[in-house]
Amino acid sequence: MARHEQDREDLIAEAKALVTRTEFRICDASDLLVLGQRTNGWLSVYFHPELVFHFNEKGELRRAFVEGMMYRSSAQGLARLRRNREGLASSELLRDDLTLIERVEFLKQLETRLRSLKDHLRQGRAEVLREVVPPGSPPPDWEHLLGQTIPTRLAGRVGPR
Repeated sequence: MARHEQDREDLIAEAKALVTRTEFRICDASDLLVLGQRTNGWLSVYFHPELVFHFNEKGELRRAFVEGMMYRSSAQGLARLRRNREGLASSELLRDDLTLIERVEFLKQLETRLRSLKDHLRQGRAEVLREVVPPGSPPPDWEHLLGQTIPTRLAGRVGPR
């Protein structure tokens, strides 16, 4: 999470871990959307600064950032992490495991967002604004990559990046 949640980086210019990344404008949406993929196949979807999802190479949800909260998958399910600030010098993350009902609702909303995004891409309602692709690589097939996500499956233990 950003040190100051209102901070927004230019993901196309700065997200070097995402070796392939594309910035889109979806229809008339005011926020720009960024899709990116790491060398290990992990996919990231940045709907806007307060709505971000990360998937592993199997398409399972690893982490999410939603409205100032971080969500992390684990062997036990899905945990919500909230930053508790102690002045400017320190902060701590407070963990709260989602109940089954909360987890089902969270994943249902994620699935709806991903389905809508795939529909926009398929119907040509997503304008590519900027793109970074490794030299010699073809442009990414984001619709196909998004089709491999399984939002109802959690990645279990989140390992090193």
